[in-house]
Amino acid sequence: MRLVVKVGTSLIAPGGRIDTVRMRALVDQIDLRHHEYLIVSSGAIASGMANLSLEARPSSVPLMQACAAVGQSALMHTYEQLFFGKKVVAQLLLSGDDFTSPVRYRNLQNTLRQLLELGVIPIVNENDSVSVRELVGAFGDNDELSALLARAVKAAGPHLALRGVEGFEGLIHSDSPKDDAAAVARFLDFLGEIAVACEKDDLFAADTLILSAGGSAFYDIVVERFRRAGVKRDFLLVIRSGCYLTHDSKMYREAFDHIRERRPDIDSLGGGLEPAFEVWAYVQSRPESAKAILTMGKRDVSYDADLPVPLKWFRPGAGGANAMRGVPEGHVVTGLNDQHCHMTVPEDSPLAVGDMVGFGISHPCTTFDKWQIVPLVDDDYTVVSAIRTFF
Repeated sequence: MRLVVKVGTSLIAPGGRIDTVRMRALVDQIDLRHHEYLIVSSGAIASGMANLSLEARPSSVPLMQACAAVGQSALMHTYEQLFFGKKVVAQLLLSGDDFTSPVRYRNLQNTLRQLLELGVIPIVNENDSVSVRELVGAFGDNDELSALLARAVKAAGPHLALRGVEGFEGLIHSDSPKDDAAAVARFLDFLGEIAVACEKDDLFAADTLILSAGGSAFYDIVVERFRRAGVKRDFLLVIRSGCYLTHDSKMYREAFDHIRERRPDIDSLGGGLEPAFEVWAYVQSRPESAKAILTMGKRDVSYDADLPVPLKWFRPGAGGANAMRGVPEGHVVTGLNDQHCHMTVPEDSPLAVGDMVGFGISHPCTTFDKWQIVPLVDDDYTVVSAIRTFF
C-alpha cells in the first residue's frame, strides 16, 4: 500500500525546537517492508531557528523565510540520518502552483512515480522560502499539499486508498478565546472544503468516508463545522481528543469553561469533567518563611502550558486520607528545576518538611510521557491498579 504521512511541527518540534528523539520514534513506526511512504513534513522554520540560535519564533515574514531556507537542509539531513541504512530519501519543495500548472503537475507525477519505483521516500514540504501563504497565516499549506499530493499519488499508482480528511487544530492559540474559536472554525471549514473537492473529483475510496479533527478543547466546533461541511455521502465523524484519559486542573479546565460559554446548553449534561491526574511530592525544605522546595521537577510533571497547581496536602502518619486538607490560598508554584519545585507560600503556611503536597497538572500529555507506570488509586488513595503508558 502507498501511504501519505503528514508530519506536523507539533509532533517533531513540540517546544519550538526539532526533537530528534520524536523523529526517531516516528521513523521506527514506519513499516518499510510492506508499504511505500510519502512524507509531508513541517519543521523547517523550527530547524532553522535552532541553527540560527533564535530563541523566539520570528514575527517578520522575511526572517521566517530565512529560517525556512536554513532549516530545510538541516531537516533533510536529519531525515537522511534517521533513514540511513533503511531507505534513500529525496526532498521535494512544492507549492500550489505545482498542482495547478498542467506541465508542472505532470512533471511532479513522473518524478513521484520514478522515486517510488526506485524505492526512495519523498520528503515533501511547502517551499516556504518563496511561498508565504502559510507564513502569513493562511491555513496549513502543508495540509493543503497533503491533499493535493494524495491526488497526484492516486494518478501515479493504483494502491493508495483515500479514506477521508483529517486535521489538528490544537496549535491555534492566542490571548483571545473568541479569536481562537473563530480561527478553529475557519480551519475546519477549510478541511471541509478539501473533503468536498475530493468528493467532487471522486478521489475517495468506496468505503466509509472519515472526517476527523482533534477535540480536547474545541470538540463542539469540530462536530458543528463538519456536520455542515457539505459532503453529500455518509461519513464517520471521528473526534481525536488528545486529552481522552484524564481532565486537568488548568489548561483543559479553562477550555471547558470556554465551551460552556459557547454552548450554555452543555450544563444540562452535568457539572462537566473533573481532573483525575495528580502528582505528589514531599516538602524537602523551607529555606525561607515564604518559600518551600519540593521533590518534583521537570522530569516529573508538565510545564509547557502552565506550572502545576497545589491542590491538597497531607502529613504522613496523621490519620490517613481523612487527614488530607486543601492547600490554602497563597501557595503558588513559581518555577521548576529538573528535580525540584519552587513554591511561594504564606509565612504562616502549615507546610513542614516531610509533608506531602498533591498538585494538579496542566496539559496531561506532557505529564503522561514522563511516567511509564501511573498508579491508580481509590478515594482513600489506596493503590488498586496501575496504568501503563507508551510514549
